[in-house]
Amino acid sequence: MKLWFGILSAMDESAVHRQAIARRGRRLEYFTIVWNSLEGIIAVVAGGIVVSLFFPRYQSEKELLASYQREDAARPDMAPATAPGG
Repeated sequence: MKLWFGILSAMDESAVHRQAIARRGRRLEYFTIVWNSLEGIIAVVAGGIVVSLFFPRYQSEKELLASYQREDAARPDMAPATAPGG
């Protein structure tokens, strides 16, 4: 009978060990999900901050584009081409 109880004891220990590994796996899985979510949120917030601080505003962008167009129009090699004969 001792052999029988020894086998059951080993099976119980194995089941407990498997359950502990499964619990640890679930905890690591949850941690990974939370970590990746935080990483994504931080990336989006950082991107918004960078865009708001370092990219020109809409009005200043229009003014900058207009100044480029004026500079290009003033260059002689950028004059509009005329149609031949006309």
